[in-house]
Amino acid sequence: MKVLDDPHQLKLGKGAGFVKSKLRHLPQGDDVWEADFMWSLNPLDPRAATVWRGMIVHQDGWVVAERIVDQPPTINDMADLLAHAMQLPYDEDARRPRTIRLRARREWQELHPHLTQLGIKVIAAPRLAK
Repeated sequence: MKVLDDPHQLKLGKGAGFVKSKLRHLPQGDDVWEADFMWSLNPLDPRAATVWRGMIVHQDGWVVAERIVDQPPTINDMADLLAHAMQLPYDEDARRPRTIRLRARREWQELHPHLTQLGIKVIAAPRLAK
């Protein structure tokens, strides 16, 4: 019997959304991004269960990328959101940011060294400005 993967353990590489070899080849900009998930009412049905909206916001206040999940977000949801933002941001200028500010949550800590290996400075903050 196959054991199901733990959704709270970071999945990297082939078959995962966060593939460092692909991200490493992207040019690096001078951007500072903030990334986090927050819960909200389901926009399609406010009486339904809440959804979690992941957003990456540029230092200038515009949204770089976003993602909605219907369960509390895992490390893999954050990794996928970050990889998507780097590869397919809304401004269509694929790049790695210089700095990413993440909310200081235990769940995101496992991602810090991987972002650092990509040359991205990680700041864990109790609150995010944007």
